[in-house]
Amino acid sequence: MKIIAVTTNFGLGPSSKLYSIVKELLDQGYNEITFCGNGESLNFFKNNFENSLNYIECDTDRINAEDFFKIINIETFDILVNVMNVNIPKIQSNKELKIKSVFVDSLSWMWDKPIAGVDKYNLYFVQDTFMDAHKISDFNNVQLISPIVNTEGFVKEEKKNKILLNFAGIMTPYENDIFYRKYIFFYLTLFSKIPEIDQYEVVCACNKMQKQWLERNAYFNCNFSFRVMNHAEFLQEACESSKVFSTPGLTFYLESQSLNLNVFYLLPSNYSQALLLEKYSNNNVECNTLSKYGYKYSTNELLEEEEGVNSVRTAFFEIVENYSEELLNDLTKNIDKSFNSFLKASSDFKKENGVQTIVRIMCEKGVLKS
Repeated sequence: MKIIAVTTNFGLGPSSKLYSIVKELLDQGYNEITFCGNGESLNFFKNNFENSLNYIECDTDRINAEDFFKIINIETFDILVNVMNVNIPKIQSNKELKIKSVFVDSLSWMWDKPIAGVDKYNLYFVQDTFMDAHKISDFNNVQLISPIVNTEGFVKEEKKNKILLNFAGIMTPYENDIFYRKYIFFYLTLFSKIPEIDQYEVVCACNKMQKQWLERNAYFNCNFSFRVMNHAEFLQEACESSKVFSTPGLTFYLESQSLNLNVFYLLPSNYSQALLLEKYSNNNVECNTLSKYGYKYSTNELLEEEEGVNSVRTAFFEIVENYSEELLNDLTKNIDKSFNSFLKASSDFKKENGVQTIVRIMCEKGVLKS
């Protein structure tokens, strides 16, 4: 069977979820898989799978229907696997296609309105984490799944003098978005001020675009290493580190729970991260929520995503200008602090991983030939 896989070039969480699904499909013998995408999501898949996949470079987040069907002969594929890309269902809904389609959604609780076109997909998989059942009650194709993580074989074996900083997921499909530069510059400057930081080996996980910028602007007063890692390398570094500081994406949050990692979540870089931080905080996870710095910074729910991103970034700049000393103190006191403050895993991490459920149901429903 020929499978085409797409995701959004918005953070690395959706790419990480699709990575886990594609890996499971490859392990089960489905070898004709093409990834269609661009930017850091394309770099991510090439870095993880190399020549095991075929690749089509295409801006799937913003392309129109006419150009999409010129670039991709979609009806030569049997199945479309879509993780979090909201543009492709709109394109599909305007044309009668024979291809079977599945959509995987980990942010169903966040959307201000249903994703256009997803109701016409064969299967709509919704990750059962922070879920709002009301928002998916009108869908007839919904399948609930447990968290999508791929942590098998990794064990926490920390080195006391090693710290991991994770900035890799700061990216959006918006053209000429350079927010990541200001975010990384602020935090690297802050980390360089931590007393005796040089006694630690500090590894910064970044994406290819970020690393290229960092190499061109090597004026940070710190002896940190910057690495573009595949999924396995990143989890290995996280397991070895005595402390991890990370942007608050959902996929790594779930992976850190599964591995019992010692993570402190930094200020958000986008809308979903700001909302997630409030949920993490309610579960006693160490993090910097926006609301911690005053009610006026609280994130309004049910915004359209681009509006939400702009709101969060405005709050970010005001907070770093007015509370940088407090932010520095938070980082410093958490360097050597050990704590276990995670959600109860019993209901989230079931015997069958979310990825295995997806592939099993695709077979049961006849989307995949077993």
